[in-house]
Amino acid sequence: MRARPRSRRLLSGVVVAAMTAGLFTLAAAPAQAKGAGTPLYPGEIFYAPPTPVSYSADTPGCTGEATPMEGYQSDVDGLSVYTVEEGMSGVRDVYGGCAIVYAPFEVPLEAHIVGSRTAGSTVRATTNDFQPSTAALTYTWTFYDYDTDDQTVISTSSTVTYESRFSSGSLILVITALQGKQYSEARTNQIEVPGTFSDFAAAYTGDAKVGATVTAVDPADLPQGTTFDHVWTVGDKPVGDQSTYAVQPADAGQSLTLTTTAKAPGYDDRSVTSAPVTVSKGSKQHGAPTISDTTPKVGQALTASGPSVPEGAGVAYFWGTAPAGTTTC
Repeated sequence: MRARPRSRRLLSGVVVAAMTAGLFTLAAAPAQAKGAGTPLYPGEIFYAPPTPVSYSADTPGCTGEATPMEGYQSDVDGLSVYTVEEGMSGVRDVYGGCAIVYAPFEVPLEAHIVGSRTAGSTVRATTNDFQPSTAALTYTWTFYDYDTDDQTVISTSSTVTYESRFSSGSLILVITALQGKQYSEARTNQIEVPGTFSDFAAAYTGDAKVGATVTAVDPADLPQGTTFDHVWTVGDKPVGDQSTYAVQPADAGQSLTLTTTAKAPGYDDRSVTSAPVTVSKGSKQHGAPTISDTTPKVGQALTASGPSVPEGAGVAYFWGTAPAGTTTC
């Protein structure tokens, strides 16, 4: 057995009952009797009956090279204390349960429920700016009914519709994040009132005329992490959902508007539409056409091209000879 660490955590009676059933229990959270599937992290302490086995592999889990773990005797009969070491991929107890060892996140995941306790309204899951930000998320919504003591999974999406029955129990959200060997998990049952965006305008640069390109200008001074959706409308028909729009000949004489929608974690979405502007016809294109050969011979076929015109416009060509004393026609 290794030398006993200088400090350790005491266990509650609930945890002791769970451990005698062969379950791993993290000393970092002694009030929660967690099962053997609970993730472990390097440096954490857990309690287990007879010697567990650790595994070392390239991916988290109980595969690869197996090594009996050494621990020290705890104050609870039949249980020993073990420390998760760097390089472990998983720990298996004598009952076959596997606790996967992950690396922690640089910034741990946080879970939030945003919405209102009104039947029919939508409540949604949001998170903090966890790192790594590219981790894949999973959502699990559970309803615990106080009257029946039943616990039911009701959704695995990022939103749920609030039901009147939820007022007689607890709506629980669990979010997990996984990125390679890194894992983080968070839960909450607190519903937070969503924030409200301050006033902003839907604005764009460019002229509302045929042939021009207009570009949306995102509002400033909104909460960090705010994203924007854009919808361009001509008349009463949506014509684009990108940040830019090329005004078409068919748009002439109709009204052009931009609707900008702001979105951010913990806030209700807010949409604002710009004042309508009538699309004008584009200006005529100036310039001379080009002839395929400026020194043609008798009987030679010539080809004219250009000038550049707006999409959808046509060009008519008229052939003739230059007046005496000129070099162009």
